[in-house]
Amino acid sequence: MLEYGKLDGIGFWRECFQVVLPLTWPTISTLIVLGTMSVFGFTMQPYLLAGAGGGYQGQTMTISLYIFTIITHSYSQQLATQAATIGTVFSVLGIPFVFLIKHLTEKPWKDVEF
Repeated sequence: MLEYGKLDGIGFWRECFQVVLPLTWPTISTLIVLGTMSVFGFTMQPYLLAGAGGGYQGQTMTISLYIFTIITHSYSQQLATQAATIGTVFSVLGIPFVFLIKHLTEKPWKDVEF
C-alpha cells in the first residue's frame, strides 16, 4: 500500500494519516485499552521502587498500592473495610471507564477494512 501511495504521489503526512494510521489503529487502540486497565492494577512496580508509602510525599501512590498498603499495614478492621470499599468502588467505576475508552478508540475510519 505504501508503494502504491508513492506511485500516486502522496506526501509524507497524507501517507501517515491516511495509510499508516488506519492500518495500525487496531494495535494502537489495544495498547490504549491495556494502558487504561493497568492504572487500576499497577501495584508492585511503585511498591518496589518507592516503598509502601508511595515515595516522597506519596508521588508514586496508585489506587491499588493504596489499598494494598492499608490492608497490610493496618491493624484496624475499619481501615481494612475502607480499603475493600475503595477497591470495590474503583472496580465498579473502572470497568465502564475501560469500556468507554475501548468504544472511543474503535475504528474511526469507516472506509478501511481491517
